[in-house]
Amino acid sequence: MGVIYDGAFRGVHRDALARLGLLVINRQHGSVKPRAYELVRFGRCRHDLWCDQGRIAERVLLDDGTSTLIPVPVNRLEHRQGRTKSRWYHLLLIPCRHGVHPYRVQVGITTTPDDRIGTDPDTGRRLKSDTERDFHRAEYLQQIPESTLTHQQLYPYRSDSESVHNQLDQSMWNNRMISYGLERQKVFLLGFAIAQNATSRRVFLERAGVQESADARRQSA
Repeated sequence: MGVIYDGAFRGVHRDALARLGLLVINRQHGSVKPRAYELVRFGRCRHDLWCDQGRIAERVLLDDGTSTLIPVPVNRLEHRQGRTKSRWYHLLLIPCRHGVHPYRVQVGITTTPDDRIGTDPDTGRRLKSDTERDFHRAEYLQQIPESTLTHQQLYPYRSDSESVHNQLDQSMWNNRMISYGLERQKVFLLGFAIAQNATSRRVFLERAGVQESADARRQSA
């Protein structure tokens, strides 16, 4: 399950939902600019990785002395469920003349000192968390980047959610919440969601019944 929203969702919102194991599909905020991520080395080669448009891109030098950012292919999105929170990763395939390099990058969640970070394999020292490095990972790296085909296929469902939000507003007197307190409001929203699901299920069953009847008539003919 997940949430589809527009660019108003920022990293702090995506972080909270991703920790709960939810997918967040939204547009990257226009104020987020490219940022250097890491310089990785694989034997004889090295790759300058940046954060750009919600994903990892490689900075490549051009013949005229300038550079450009080329998105690194994402092979798959990995979800790892822990005892108290989830973790999300992009399994990248970094193109290289020496052969493709698989590389895993955590996305969607900005790590804190309270999270399990790990240690440097070379020195054995504890690695710094994102907050200690002043890097808002959830702001720069999305679970499903906007430029991917998956995002383009799923984001149009936002119009459906907007219509449901409008139905919720219209169901309340004067478009205002009719209950006080967080717990009462949660019960009201839960009841509205159950009613919407029940209506959708009835419509689905009715349409399925019509289709089954039409198939039976064609078979008998």
